Parts: sequence; structure tokens; C-alpha cells
Amino acid sequence: MTGKPDPTFWEQLSAAARAVGKWIEEHQDEIRAWGIWGAVSTACRKARLYAPLHREAWFEIVEAVHADDGADPPDYEGIIIAAYQPGGVGFEALRDELVEATLLRDRKREVGEVLDSLADGRNYVAVCGALPLIEYVISRAAGKWNHPQNHLEALKRRLYEDEIEGDDTILLEYGAVEMILEEIPNVWKGGRLQVGAIVGELNRQYALHGTGVAWDDSTNATRAVLLLAAAARVADPLFKPPAGTTVAAR
Repeated sequence: MTGKPDPTFWEQLSAAARAVGKWIEEHQDEIRAWGIWGAVSTACRKARLYAPLHREAWFEIVEAVHADDGADPPDYEGIIIAAYQPGGVGFEALRDELVEATLLRDRKREVGEVLDSLADGRNYVAVCGALPLIEYVISRAAGKWNHPQNHLEALKRRLYEDEIEGDDTILLEYGAVEMILEEIPNVWKGGRLQVGAIVGELNRQYALHGTGVAWDDSTNATRAVLLLAAAARVADPLFKPPAGTTVAAR
């Protein structure tokens, strides 16, 4: 029998490797973009924060994570906060995203006051202005006011029932979705208040009732504004009632 012999397994493997290598070489930009998206998504998940899409900010986050090669995990929260707080490379992108947000177009004045307060270091004002706007955004998307945790419980039931519209938006903005799912229970956590309590984490009860102290730092102020940006970005597809549902006014 004449003809070219069948290639051996190793020859096939070598040919496949060359094909993969050629594909990688031709698609370096896409691979790098996916790598950056994956690294930023990991940082967001670890920090329970949303990182608005901004080229320089995302590069800075990735570089900072890679540079933090100590024995302990990277300071994901500190890295993202530094990128988006006033003076950070992504602050103007955060400002633009909030100013242009569709769900906040009727609250431009209030949004401006929150952003100006954050920029000026008036952290107490920034937090106390951002938290009610988060409730407004979520309730506006849902079509009625309710406690954010109640809206979140309804959302979780819908996630199991696969009734969420705008799946592409939710996938691409997964950092915003995760921040809403993780932070709403923390920030709106109730309980007995202690006057003068030292509070390190962002909590609506202590902030708006004026009972806690020490929470009004730049980290919590930036976290509150990032949570507002996350809500404004994805509240519509997340909390919008399924088609055909009648929303009762409350």
C-alpha cells in the first residue's frame, strides 16, 4: 500500500500546539483583555466592590494586585478604593458614570452633591447622601418602594426561576451584581443600636441614625458611592418586574 503514512500521535500533538500558538499570537489583544477582566473581577469579588470600566483604572488594579506578592493576600479593597477615590485614576470615570446614569437622571442635583462631598473629603455627607439614592434606584427599577433587603430577597427568588432579562448586561457587569448581592445585606443590616459605638464598616443604621462613630472615612464614603454606581448600572435588569407583572403602588 502506497501513500503518505498516518501522522503519529506526537506529530498530531505538535501540529495542534503550533495551531494553538498561532491562534494565541493572532489574538493577543483579546486574550489580554480577558485576562484583565478576570483579574479585576477577582479583585472585585474579594473586596465586595464594583470597579467601573475604565482602561487606566483596570490596568492599575491588575498591576497593583500582581505587585502585591507578599505572603498575605493582596489588599483588594485598598487597591480598588485607591483607583476610584478622589485623586484616583478612575474617579472621573466614576463621576461620569453616575452623572449619566439613566436611573439617576431625576436626581442629578443630589448625585452632584454626593460626588462633590466625596471629592471635598466630607465623608459623612457623601455616605448619608449616597445611601438614600441607592434605595431610590433599586425601588425605581422595581416599580415600588420596599426595604432593599426585601427587594434583594425577591431578586434571589427570581434568579432561581430564571426570569431575569438582560443576561448579557448582567454577565458583563458581574462586579456590580456581586456588590449588590454582597453589600445590601451588610449595609442595611439591622439590630440594636449602641450610641457612640465604634463602627468600622458601612452600615445604614449607624450612619443615618447618627449613633455610631468612626465609620465616616474615605474608604466607606467611596464604597457607598461605588455601591450607588453598581445599583445604577444593573438595577434595571435585576429588579425590573417580569413582563406582565402588575406592580402595586406603595
